[in-house]
Amino acid sequence: MNTAIPCCLSFDDYLECALWSSSCDDDTPFDQVDAHLAPETVTKMRLELADFADLLEKDGITEIPLSEQQISHDFWLTRNEHGAGFWDRGIGKLGDKLSDIATSTGPANLYLGDDGLIYQD
Repeated sequence: MNTAIPCCLSFDDYLECALWSSSCDDDTPFDQVDAHLAPETVTKMRLELADFADLLEKDGITEIPLSEQQISHDFWLTRNEHGAGFWDRGIGKLGDKLSDIATSTGPANLYLGDDGLIYQD
C-alpha cells in the first residue's frame, strides 16, 4: 500500500479543505471542533490522493497551472460537488477534464464517531 502523496498534491491542504467544508450533525464545521482524525481516515485520505494522482498520470495530465493548495482543495470540492472546483478556475478544457476525473472518484463525507474521532465514509 503506497500512501506517498505526489508533488502536485498536499495532504495538509486537502485535509484543511475537507475540515472547513464539512460539518458535524449540528452544522459546526469540523475545523471548529476539538476532534482528531481517526488513523484509518488519515490512511484513506492519503490513498485517495495517491489514487487521484494515478488517474491524472494515466490520463496524461502532467502539468496543472494551479498551486498545490488549489489542486488539493479543488479535488475535495469537486469530488463532493461543492459550488467551486476545477471547473471554475479559468483553465478551460483542462478544468473540465480534472472535474471529470475528480468526480469519478465519488464523494467523500466526514462524520464524528461516537468515540469523538473524525471518520470518512
